[in-house]
Amino acid sequence: MQRSVFLLGVLALAATASAQGPNDYQYLNHWVLNSSQDPFSFYLDARNARPGDNDLARVETAVQAAFQAWQDVTCAWPAFTYKGRSTSVPIADVKDRLDSFNVAAIWVTDRADPAYVDVLNNGTSLAQAVPLTHSGYVYQCDIFLNAADYRFTTAAPTPAGFVDIQTAVMREVGHCLGLGDTYDSTYNAVMYFVLDPGTSRRTLSAYDRGALCQRYPQTGGVGSPCDTTPCSGGLTCASTQSTTSGKALKICTKACPDGVPGACPAPYQCRPSTVVSGSQFACLPSPVGEETRVGDPCTSAGTCGAAASRCLTEADTTSGFPPWKGGYCTESCTGNADCPLGSTCANVGTIGKRCLDECRPGTGDCRSGYTCANLPEGNACVADCASNAQCGSAGYACRTCDHACITQQSGTRSVGEPCTQTSECGTNQECLKLNGNPQGVCTEACSVSTCTCAPGNTCRPAGTGGQRFCFRDCEEGTCSSPLQCTPFGESAACLASCRNSQDCPNGLACDNSGRCYDPFTKTDGGTCALCGDGGTQPPPPPTDGGTGGPSDGPDGCGCQGAPASAAAFLAGLGVLLLATRRRRNG
Repeated sequence: MQRSVFLLGVLALAATASAQGPNDYQYLNHWVLNSSQDPFSFYLDARNARPGDNDLARVETAVQAAFQAWQDVTCAWPAFTYKGRSTSVPIADVKDRLDSFNVAAIWVTDRADPAYVDVLNNGTSLAQAVPLTHSGYVYQCDIFLNAADYRFTTAAPTPAGFVDIQTAVMREVGHCLGLGDTYDSTYNAVMYFVLDPGTSRRTLSAYDRGALCQRYPQTGGVGSPCDTTPCSGGLTCASTQSTTSGKALKICTKACPDGVPGACPAPYQCRPSTVVSGSQFACLPSPVGEETRVGDPCTSAGTCGAAASRCLTEADTTSGFPPWKGGYCTESCTGNADCPLGSTCANVGTIGKRCLDECRPGTGDCRSGYTCANLPEGNACVADCASNAQCGSAGYACRTCDHACITQQSGTRSVGEPCTQTSECGTNQECLKLNGNPQGVCTEACSVSTCTCAPGNTCRPAGTGGQRFCFRDCEEGTCSSPLQCTPFGESAACLASCRNSQDCPNGLACDNSGRCYDPFTKTDGGTCALCGDGGTQPPPPPTDGGTGGPSDGPDGCGCQGAPASAAAFLAGLGVLLLATRRRRNG
């Protein structure tokens, strides 16, 4: 019977895991190229013998274990190597995000530290990975810990009120690898978007491993290493160079048609090559030193890396953009397809369209003296402003909270009112349309902690890049039509109707009435409560009038025991166990 129970457990886990498909995985827009052929080298911040009042040797062990956990995933190929303490090199400034040294567990202990403001967003971040990327390739990734506001420990179990160092670093290593946060608490993932003090997650979950292996398959994918094992799935082994280090690599590749967008999986490019028999092109990494390092400082185009590179200098002035202090590497473009991966084609006033470095507000993605500005084309690093005069014409103003130039709009709508275009909203606002939803809502950006919301509005997460926006607080029946008052976090906010869950802010799902709801929050008043069902979301609370849940979900109130695939597995398994028991009793 014990063997049957063990089989039941194994198959139950497999059934639950089968519900976690590739569409559940969240990713950032960058990749590492570091396999065992060229491991990712990292150092430890050793400036203090007792960082955060922890023994340095124990911190060293915890940081190494954090990297090792990801390397031990056998179905994925990223590899790491520990190069020692920062004092052994020595590294002049462990907080330099452009020095080519990958430093983990950089301790920020003082709120006056510039990294506390630029990287940790004035303390709103417990920890933060800062990847330096060009064309989607990670050249450097530093990991900062907020010891000014949090107490860290290596103790197990993690004491109440303390943050586990190994778990915090593991999560940020995941960000370095290009894994995004998941908002689904049922996975118990290291990549869950919140790490609460007093908890630890030192073991990668099935979700974490699945996300890593889909991103970096050890076998069967373009980029899979073939230095010790042959390629599978009809792929060809090719000798090439790492874009980031120049070291020799052997990776699996395939033929590709020249000039066809998406012919190769990112970040690989369709390049001239005869390595695949019968083809003149193959999917390979970018050539070493031939990509524009968009956003890097420069004095001339020749320092930016590619023949197509351009250098914006302080002499290149235009309305809406402060002077490009220290220079800014870029390229001319007509659309995003013309720009290196990780940059966006933006209209830079009278200068024309240029590729600008993409960024996440409040994360340290932009170099010193630059801010992550919310442009019409998306978030991009531009020089920060100190006065309205630096923004050019009278149609622009310098927003002091994040030093970004903003358009002075004539719209009359306020935060929380419906919109279809940004010009309808007031100055400092935008019409937020999640996932291309035609119906938007006027919001203000508040990702940078110094950009606060007005009374009656609350800063909440929305979008795919960790952005935060001011949403209007509400009670049922107080939102302007066609917006709906929707439970959101600890209160409710005016949101647009949704077509699918991608139209909803982070962590919310869409029901069949077009209303976003929180699938993991217990409801009251007799509606359906959250069930501990091993992964299935409960039905949404009924809409006004008690009409119940969506047609494609469970019927009425109550808990669904498991995903359909899991239920089928377990039903069949019950028959197997019954038959086994009868044979043994017969």
